Amino acid sequence: MDKYCIGIDIGGTTVKLGLFLTDGTVVDKWEIPTRTENNGDQILPDIAASIKEKMAEKATQVKEDAVFSILLKLFFIFLMLFGFAFEYAAINNAAGEILN
Repeated sequence: MDKYCIGIDIGGTTVKLGLFLTDGTVVDKWEIPTRTENNGDQILPDIAASIKEKMAEKATQVKEDAVFSILLKLFFIFLMLFGFAFEYAAINNAAGEILN
């Protein structure tokens, strides 16, 4: 079974997302609007919903293995450290939405 990874680029107007094989092959790319109202409280839930929708569309099963879970949480910690003031609870909820 192929292993996948997700790339996320959060911009002021759009969030660009990509689905890749772990060897770097691009499987799909898409974008969603960056909803900045209410201090951006819907950005992470929107990203989680979009990824779940894309995975269902591709009929790909994403399992919560240790590597994917750790990488996803490290990505959100990176966002917190570099100016994206999300609460840890919101990060865990978004990560849980993607992984479930």
